[in-house]
Amino acid sequence: MQEIPYKGTNDSVMAVISGQVTAAIADAGPVSGQLKAGTVRALAVAAPRRMAVFPDVPTMKEAGADVEAVIWSGIFVPKATPPEIVRKLEGEFMRIARLPDVIARLKPLGIESVGNSSDEFGRILAADIARWTAVARAGNIKLEQ
Repeated sequence: MQEIPYKGTNDSVMAVISGQVTAAIADAGPVSGQLKAGTVRALAVAAPRRMAVFPDVPTMKEAGADVEAVIWSGIFVPKATPPEIVRKLEGEFMRIARLPDVIARLKPLGIESVGNSSDEFGRILAADIARWTAVARAGNIKLEQ
């Protein structure tokens, strides 16, 4: 495969639809409409398990590639934010992330609303930094300037 950088997922998916490229790696949310419309076909998901919104799409592992890459979003505040403010924000974000309406709105986009605590998120972040640092070193991957 050859890397072809695009400004965003929509551009890369449109390149697949138009025949400019044969495949793209894309986030589930931005491509879910195209998948449902049948203008693109999903070969596999890099998640550890099949996605509820696309139950017929195998995982990369099921498709024969030992690949797992979960994309997450997080909320950050400045380091100097007072602990009581952090706790209040954390509690509100966790509550909102677990609201049935929020979960229902995100699910069709292939997004699982989790609502982890700051400590849980910190462990996920640290593990991902360690994992992807090792991958970058093993592949001699360098940032472009």
